[in-house]
Amino acid sequence: AQHLAESRNFSVDFIKKTILIPMYKFLSILEKNNLSYGCINPDNIFLDSNNELIFNERFSTPPGYNQYCLFETTGRAMVEKKFLKGEAKITDDFYALGVLILVLFSGNNKFYDVDTKIIISGKLQSNSYSYVLSLLPKLEISSDINDLLIGLLMDKLSDRWGSFKLFEWIKGKQYNLMVPSDKIDSPR
Repeated sequence: AQHLAESRNFSVDFIKKTILIPMYKFLSILEKNNLSYGCINPDNIFLDSNNELIFNERFSTPPGYNQYCLFETTGRAMVEKKFLKGEAKITDDFYALGVLILVLFSGNNKFYDVDTKIIISGKLQSNSYSYVLSLLPKLEISSDINDLLIGLLMDKLSDRWGSFKLFEWIKGKQYNLMVPSDKIDSPR
């Protein structure tokens, strides 16, 4: 099996068929059972020889313990002691999926080298979508993929996409979302 972290930039079609649809199915099952994965990132997901997704186990460490800061919502990333983050929520998984798609689409894994405090500050100064995009090379993102990324990376929990909107997007619904222009609220 190949780590997604060892990959090149994937095409939009490959991401939709090979990554997004299986991830939707996986996350939907977790959501229906009130569970979460808590550590979606390129190091925890593999492709087998048939390009089928394989997920690394996540039960040997606390949720989010091995998660990269960039893949976490700002509130979770701000908890300094990783073992005190508490149980991850399925909405955290959808957020991490948005970052994963952007990273795979760009083929850029330079986020490993970015300091946690810089990431948190960057997200607080703008918003998650804009900050994550600023770390990656300039991409030409189609409007439908842009909708997907904005929806998954919404900082306001009530606006973030879950399985229902993701399913609608996979089936072809267009949302024409605007990039959030306001700074995110700092968790208190």
